[in-house]
Amino acid sequence: MKIFGKSIGLYVGKEAVAMAVVKAQFVKSQLTRVKTIDLSPEVIEKGTAPADTAAIFDNFFKKEKINAPSITLSITSDKLMVRYFQIPNIPKDERPSAISFEAKRYVPFDPKEVYSTFKIVGEKKGDNKLDVLFCAAQKEFIDSYLSAYKEKKLRITSIEPSVFSLVRLLLSLKAISAENVVVIVEIAKKEAQIHIVKGEIVYISRVVPLEEALPPQESVQPQETAATDTQGEVLPGQFDALADELNLSIRYLKKEYPSVNVEKMLITGEEHLVEIKEALAKVFEIPIEILDITKISKDIRDSSHIFAFGAASRQMGKWKTAAEINMLPGAGKQSALPFKVKKGEEYRIVAAIGLPIALLIVGMVHAKTAGELKTLKRQMPTQDQIISEGLADIMNMPLESLTAEKKKLEAQKAAYQSALEILKISFASKLKSFADNTPHGIWLTSFSFSIDKGGSLTMNIRGAAYSEDQDELSLISTFTNDLKKDPNFIAGFKSMELGTIDKETISDTTITRFNVTFK
Repeated sequence: MKIFGKSIGLYVGKEAVAMAVVKAQFVKSQLTRVKTIDLSPEVIEKGTAPADTAAIFDNFFKKEKINAPSITLSITSDKLMVRYFQIPNIPKDERPSAISFEAKRYVPFDPKEVYSTFKIVGEKKGDNKLDVLFCAAQKEFIDSYLSAYKEKKLRITSIEPSVFSLVRLLLSLKAISAENVVVIVEIAKKEAQIHIVKGEIVYISRVVPLEEALPPQESVQPQETAATDTQGEVLPGQFDALADELNLSIRYLKKEYPSVNVEKMLITGEEHLVEIKEALAKVFEIPIEILDITKISKDIRDSSHIFAFGAASRQMGKWKTAAEINMLPGAGKQSALPFKVKKGEEYRIVAAIGLPIALLIVGMVHAKTAGELKTLKRQMPTQDQIISEGLADIMNMPLESLTAEKKKLEAQKAAYQSALEILKISFASKLKSFADNTPHGIWLTSFSFSIDKGGSLTMNIRGAAYSEDQDELSLISTFTNDLKKDPNFIAGFKSMELGTIDKETISDTTITRFNVTFK
């Protein structure tokens, strides 16, 4: 969970890209910026290339002077595979092998050429079967994004299929729940996304064109997919394809999991939603609702905003779900098939910092800062102190000495008052810079900030690092280096010293504690 700082979500679709900034201020998170950029016909025609989108985002960040400490990249692509399946509730040390074996049914590539990851969702004591979310992508696809974005100095900490960005946001808004199976249909100009979900469980996730129906990719025969009179009237025009693909997805789900029943359809998009709802209502005998995206936030204007907002929210504690998928190489539970995961690691639940601990840390920061200021105030001599300390010697001192002593005391008092004002101003400015540069996975536990009589600043920061997405030592190094590069933060400091780094286990979760001093 972030106490303060900002998170950036980038969405890459086939027709547009989008960016969202979410800021965390103590226990609140707020969408502060969102922007969609339509892709040119040339880019759409040749296919969305990572280099093109990286250049678009880089130019936008530079133009708008946006600092991006950490980025979640949300991608809609048929090259990102999302599959749901079940395995028996076997001992934890046997699960990776069972999942690896089952996953090979869904991966049409050489295992050595694939990045993959999985999550077990909603496990309860006594369950006979476990729900598994499995994701895979060719290494070449993921590596091309990492290379292109690294070249533009855009730091990607998470890569996720866009369906998980969508689910995260809809769960937080209570538009979907863990109790109901819902078909989510996101309609763009030339394509539609079809997702069948139950809370965090994604049964089916597909992208289909609206011009014509794609041939079935699953085990359902083509003649079973048409919206015939058994389901209702065939949709006119371009919606024939959409109705057929929805039928295909729902029938496939029913065939594979007979006990799962779709209870509602939720449609969202930019145009003609009322007409689409009425047309689909003639085909499907389930409740159909329109998700009004403008009610999510006053700044949300199109569907791309939803995915970018959901991606940016990944790093905010109150938005976090159990099904956090990250396709970044080496991130947490991820590996190339076959799986090589240490026993127990794949089921660790992050319990890094809940609301009570967050409030405690905020209190520690406030108390520590207040203590520093109070100490400085106590050091400032009052008029009574000046008089009482000087009375003993006044009778025996010449007038010239008394005048000099008075000027000395007044200068000392002025110096303390000036130091106090500088401390207040510097503290506020550096705290803001600190917040802007704090990436996901770094937590502040305490810090002290002081200024001596000569005006030299000293700041000591103590914190903790935990991340499923990258090595904690690298995370700490990146964090401190970013602070050194920030002119607002580094002003007044001449050196940085990284102190002791220790590992500590809390509730079966290992965190890395560190301290760093700026002078």
